[in-house]
Amino acid sequence: ARASPTRWKSMAAQLEPSVAAALVDKEEYVSLMQHPKVANAIRELRSNPGRFGELCAADPELERLFGELRHQMNAAEAEEGVDAGGGEGSGGGGDDDDPPPLLSTEEAAAEEARA
Repeated sequence: ARASPTRWKSMAAQLEPSVAAALVDKEEYVSLMQHPKVANAIRELRSNPGRFGELCAADPELERLFGELRHQMNAAEAEEGVDAGGGEGSGGGGDDDDPPPLLSTEEAAAEEARA
């Protein structure tokens, strides 16, 4: 079952800073974020977050890439000792087809500086 865009936005807003820092230090995560399909989808989702399901339904590779990003995020949360569920009532570790959170301005700048 797919997560709703509202659930995803809630989860993205709850990303712990230590997890975000751990993710941008992982070459595999950064490489996935820089994949052209992911980068284009993120640009689209910034202006229209409700299109996530539509984008993934139209492109199985994009859905797989977002699943890999979700896996990386869950692993980073586990490594940092953060509850992958994002707190009470969030439904737990999430579906593999949930999109990754969008980077904050600071995280994006740090990632760009490392590139």
